[in-house]
Amino acid sequence: MKRRFLAAAAAAVLLLLLAAGLLLVVRVPEGGVALLEDGQAGSAPAALPPGIHLRSPGSRVTVYRDLKGESSGEVMVTPVSGGEVPLRYTVSGRLDPQRIVELQAAMAGRSVGDFLAAQAASMLREDAARTDAVDLLTPAYRQKAAGAIQESLARAGVLEPSVVLGPPDDATLMAACQYLALRGEGYKVRQTVSEAMLAPDGARSWKLQTAMGYIDESEKLFNDAEKDYLSALAIEPAAIPPMAQLVTLYTAIQDWPRLRRVLDAALTARPESPQHLNWAAMVMTRQEDLTGAEKLLRKGLELDPQSHVMMANLGTLLMRQNRQAEAMEQFRRAVEVAPDSQQALFNLGSMLALQEQYGDALPYLERAAEAGSMNAPLARTLALALRHSGDTARAAAYLKQAEELEASRPRPRAGSKAQPGSQPGR
Repeated sequence: MKRRFLAAAAAAVLLLLLAAGLLLVVRVPEGGVALLEDGQAGSAPAALPPGIHLRSPGSRVTVYRDLKGESSGEVMVTPVSGGEVPLRYTVSGRLDPQRIVELQAAMAGRSVGDFLAAQAASMLREDAARTDAVDLLTPAYRQKAAGAIQESLARAGVLEPSVVLGPPDDATLMAACQYLALRGEGYKVRQTVSEAMLAPDGARSWKLQTAMGYIDESEKLFNDAEKDYLSALAIEPAAIPPMAQLVTLYTAIQDWPRLRRVLDAALTARPESPQHLNWAAMVMTRQEDLTGAEKLLRKGLELDPQSHVMMANLGTLLMRQNRQAEAMEQFRRAVEVAPDSQQALFNLGSMLALQEQYGDALPYLERAAEAGSMNAPLARTLALALRHSGDTARAAAYLKQAEELEASRPRPRAGSKAQPGSQPGR
């Protein structure tokens, strides 16, 4: 009887405390856990298992209704060799309810999925900072890094962690292969690109075809590289990167008819592409179709009025037709649009020198020398302008430099007057 009375009294007191707001009820669902912080200085937080719990006002409770989480994302990492590489990942796991107190600071109120994503991204950045960019793109690195992150998450209190690093996307691989090919290291990612091309729709990616072309070209497999670039253009006729490589390859062997055909196909697909119009004009010029080349360059300038490259090319074309005043106008416009362009400055300076306006030519030629590395035509034209301006000492120095630069070339070419040159790029 007394025991029942005490129980009833305790229940009554509890009800009064609840009614007065001096105690609050916390329900933790099955499969979840809660973190109780009572707010008193020096007191440690406590984990609350599934069930009904009481807490006092002023305390703070964070309820994790589901300890499982999964997230996918992409993080930009900076390898030890410099630059930035995007890495894609998927991470999943379940928080250990016995270690929720340890995890609470790192969780910072985030969901389990967001917490796992942040941990994976942080560890990837840290690991990438010790890794070369080439290695980041390989399957071996993805497997090693995923395993290391899983072990780290397990030590931190994540049960059954799973980390999968996805292969680089097509754009990343293409950019990486272009960079590595210039260093003669394209072969290092051949396996990675081959793996990507075996994936569904991989062989139908013009970016992957171009990436393989960079690799083949870096290994001097020029026939294979040509096929790769043509395959890329068969998928996307107006793609710039593979076309740029074919322009270089066909220009080297002066195969103008073949280059004209692929450019015509690109312009059929994208008739208002300034870059393709510029390239096609270059080919027409080599084929002595000066009228057709001028027409394309003027159309290109209507589409891209700020293209100093097309201005320079049009000026050179006009010079070949003895339309000196019109050529000069194009060269001046190019300098106005691109005052720091070495080619634009050289074109205008050499044009003025050809007209024996040496005093006017000299400032543009000196600015051209400051805008980039010295080359033989620029050094020789500077020597010419300085000699006619009375500065024979500097003229002799530039003439000597021009001769040294010409001697270092496979086929030295000498001439008293350099002429403005066309530019195939933009």
